[in-house]
Amino acid sequence: MFELLIFIYLVLTFMAFSFVEVANYKDFGSKKRNRKIWEKQSQAYSQYHKALWYLFFPLVVMMPAFTFFLLTKQAYQTFKLLFLCFSAYCIGGTLEDRFFFILAKMKFCPKTVFWFKKWFKILWFEVPTFYVYSILTGIVLLAIYFIL
Repeated sequence: MFELLIFIYLVLTFMAFSFVEVANYKDFGSKKRNRKIWEKQSQAYSQYHKALWYLFFPLVVMMPAFTFFLLTKQAYQTFKLLFLCFSAYCIGGTLEDRFFFILAKMKFCPKTVFWFKKWFKILWFEVPTFYVYSILTGIVLLAIYFIL
């Protein structure tokens, strides 16, 4: 039960950042003028994303396992918990990105989301291959957690 709460907490933390990004990007995508301004400012936003995805989120993801280890000194359980946390990183990160597009009311297709180069078509719905790989990685990490 404790682990399930950690997983839910981490995924919800990622999803909460969708609201932060929508506020940060204001009405990106709704008007061509705004999109052109955003594209000119993309260097600053790229730095923001690097800090968010490679510094802040990994710290958030590691914190439950680190705290658990400090409190219990159980190395095996902590190692196992890391698989759960990184599974939440993969799944939560994908959900966060998708919710950004939903909340920003931005059309989600290869023409408007040009930074995802490869797309995977499932019936009538297209998703970036990054989403498929990320969700599959999260599921594999979750399976490893349950196997251990």
